[in-house]
Amino acid sequence: MKELVLFVDGRRLARGEAAVEADDLGVLQGIGVYETIRVDGGRPVWLEDHLRRFAEGLARVGMDPEQVIGGSDSDLRRSIAAACSAWGAADAGSLRVTRTFGRNGRDGKTLLLVRPRDVLPPEVSVSVAARAKDPADPLEGIKGTSRLRNFLLQKEARAAGHYDCLVPTRDGDLSEGTICNLFVVVTGTVWTPTLDRGCLPGVTRDHVIQVMRRLSIPIRKAAVTLQHLRDAEEVFLTNSSNGALPVRAIAGVRETLPGAQGALVRKIQNRYLLDVERYLKDAAEGSAVDGAGGPAEGVACD
Repeated sequence: MKELVLFVDGRRLARGEAAVEADDLGVLQGIGVYETIRVDGGRPVWLEDHLRRFAEGLARVGMDPEQVIGGSDSDLRRSIAAACSAWGAADAGSLRVTRTFGRNGRDGKTLLLVRPRDVLPPEVSVSVAARAKDPADPLEGIKGTSRLRNFLLQKEARAAGHYDCLVPTRDGDLSEGTICNLFVVVTGTVWTPTLDRGCLPGVTRDHVIQVMRRLSIPIRKAAVTLQHLRDAEEVFLTNSSNGALPVRAIAGVRETLPGAQGALVRKIQNRYLLDVERYLKDAAEGSAVDGAGGPAEGVACD
């Protein structure tokens, strides 16, 4: 297996050399923020979008984004470029950027880890979690290192043979997976939960929505229910590592779905991957612009 690439506070270290202080609240209480970034061709994909979300998370837990991230020629950006370059252009990778809280929010560690991207089948099955989340919990929108609930939910799903589970809210609608955003196609319109349903504002989610707009695919950001899953023509998930991932079955809800044969998800994934290729080409030429975004949550996009 290819050796991991690890940087701590800008220094490349071997796996056994990395250390975090024992009284860092990232260790004691799991307080920290992270991003997972796709790496292709030795370059990070949608870097500025990820750093914007990273900055928002840092600020919400009381860390200074300017100290951690800095400007356009910052130590963090140089370290990310060095880590991805060290990983190399030949292998698909996944970069995790983690900032621990430290003792006071100013003395934490910044860790960069590049490792192989998971190799997944062309389609997956999911379950629906038995435990619900509170969509009003302000922590839901932070990509925080305290992931015990999601870890346990995913562990249960994988023990049953599924890739992930869809997490319901206390109101009965669906929020997201533990590591992905949810999209459901019903009568030609793609539905995805609004961020106020406890969803993480996924970077890939935003770029996939941009793709659908350009393809004139109707998209509606609104509450998604189990009935939507029962009526679905296609279901797919999005995250940074995998783009748009087709779902072939939802345990106890839909035993058969088109999965990778779904015409809409194939079209979306193909266009999304073309966007990634174009972004990487522009990045190599120094002209890449991320710019994920869209209309207000809850607004139908035609």
